Amino acid sequence: MITKKYLKINLAALTSTFKLISKGYIFVFSMFVAIECHSQDIHFSQFEEIPLNISPAFAGNSASTKRAGLIYRNQWNSVSTPFQSSGFYGDVKLSPKFLKGNGLGIGVLILNDRSGSGGLRQNHLIVMANYQKFIDKQNRFLLVGGIQLGMYQKGYDPNKLNFESDYSYETATFSGNGDPGTAGKTSTTLPEVGLGASLTFYNKRGKRTTFGFAFAHLTTPEQSFLAGSDPLKIKTTMHIKTVKRLTDNMYFYPAGVVMMQKEATSFVGGGQFVFSLGRALIEKTDLKAGLYYRYADALIFTAGLNHDNWGLNFGYDYNVSELGEAAKNVNAFEIAISIRNKLFKNSNNKFILPGNRLL
Repeated sequence: MITKKYLKINLAALTSTFKLISKGYIFVFSMFVAIECHSQDIHFSQFEEIPLNISPAFAGNSASTKRAGLIYRNQWNSVSTPFQSSGFYGDVKLSPKFLKGNGLGIGVLILNDRSGSGGLRQNHLIVMANYQKFIDKQNRFLLVGGIQLGMYQKGYDPNKLNFESDYSYETATFSGNGDPGTAGKTSTTLPEVGLGASLTFYNKRGKRTTFGFAFAHLTTPEQSFLAGSDPLKIKTTMHIKTVKRLTDNMYFYPAGVVMMQKEATSFVGGGQFVFSLGRALIEKTDLKAGLYYRYADALIFTAGLNHDNWGLNFGYDYNVSELGEAAKNVNAFEIAISIRNKLFKNSNNKFILPGNRLL
């Protein structure tokens, strides 16, 4: 039996652990070990700008009650058809009466990836939900567990490819009829399932330290176009983020994420400096600048402007791998747009104006 004394001691120990983490700078790198850095799944360098792609535990798990976001990534412009990835997410935080003060997060995630001259495409449509519960009386430890259900689709356009059967030896040209010959089917669509959990600690200033894990593709959907089997392997994700106050207007947000899938491992670690420009009435505006490192692959530079209602963020990957020596312009560019809270407000919303603004 777990006694109240035992629970109190362990919560105190957990609090001390979170305080130690949030005051240090080496925690991001000490928790993760990476060997290689090329994951098979759709990924974005600005992983914090599309949080539902990390874990279903992030759905409705933020300072906003409602939010939505778009992200677009373009990379490898040196090839004839650059690799392009895009994503959309939307989520909402609910607190229905039957949960007795606990929270419910609901979200949707849509991903699209296009690569190569053969029109290879990958799409994900995922819905997710989680349960949010404070596990202590002071409401400082938030435990979240979530599940996601969706559809996975992968395909290509045979009309954009040239096969041996298309080649005419008489004219030394390809007919371009796109006959795949023995290539088999050109598309596959299957369901997929994922799970995720996170634990968040709120300090006295209300700042968050969060770490968690997630598992995607638990059904290992088949992605082969041929008669053989090539299932999409389970992806394991671990993530962590905290905040360090530097001055009254300046904060540093170190963060890290590790994604492991089959024999590939991707590690991104770094952080962002956030400078507050103050408030105009109730609206807070921040400037952001960050630097991250994807192990053995790229330096990632980020910059952005965040407002109470919206955010606009940019990212640039500078390739530092051996690939950069073999080809030019293998870097990547990202743009992310988010909207939250007030865009969705209705006529029943009330606003409190600071008194000194009225003097």
